[in-house]
Amino acid sequence: MVLMGTSQAATWFQAYGSGNWDSITWGSGNGAGSGAGFVENDGLVFIDVNSTVTLGHTQTIGSLSLQRSNGNGQLNLASASANLTVTGNATLGLNPSDTLSGTLDVSDGAISVGGVTTINTNGVFNLSGGSYSSAGTTVHGVVNLSGGSIMDSATSLFSASSNLAFDFGGLDGSSMVTWDAADISVVDGAMLSLNGLGGLGVGSYDLMSFSNSLVGDYDGNYTLDGLSNGLAGSIAYDSDSVYLNVVAAVPEPTSAALLSIGTLGFLMKRRR
Repeated sequence: MVLMGTSQAATWFQAYGSGNWDSITWGSGNGAGSGAGFVENDGLVFIDVNSTVTLGHTQTIGSLSLQRSNGNGQLNLASASANLTVTGNATLGLNPSDTLSGTLDVSDGAISVGGVTTINTNGVFNLSGGSYSSAGTTVHGVVNLSGGSIMDSATSLFSASSNLAFDFGGLDGSSMVTWDAADISVVDGAMLSLNGLGGLGVGSYDLMSFSNSLVGDYDGNYTLDGLSNGLAGSIAYDSDSVYLNVVAAVPEPTSAALLSIGTLGFLMKRRR
């Protein structure tokens, strides 16, 4: 195992001949010792301790681990030329019960994981543009989706501690990202959060699609934020998708009765 300091990290990545990291920001305690931002061992890239790495080129690595103890181990893809291929597995956060966390932020470019992506309890995956693909994804932490595209060629599993959040940004939903997978498994207790729904009208809006099967559901475990007055929404399912169904709200019985009484009184007044 080799611990890399600031200058060593850039040299090590360039040595692989497949591009380099565009910029590296180190927190306190960096250097070739405990607290270094990178640990390399058989192709593993480990980003830790308040370190942020921004990828601006094409890079191929064996596996990826993002985690932190009291800082932020973060990887950003923010350029159309940022293309990261992970031939093995990718892990955000240390394990489902640990406090170590990590963030993957993709707003452009592409990340392709040949193995399984695990987003642990304190792991965060933000996708606002670009693309993400993996051969299986297990989510224990938080996924924030506002744009881009997702393709999971195997099973996407959302555990009881997971929160899958879609932000529609107040728009009409026509360009909203969907989570596409071969199979989707939703464990009881998993949360689905839909935000920025103010631009939606009556209709159906796809959230997740699957080519094989769906196991479990989000019934009773979802939140809807920002729907316009007069509209109501619910999560619905069909043979190949999970979607938001928006309909015109039906007045409560008491409200309907008061409305009828008011209308009758108005008509009687007009007849006098």
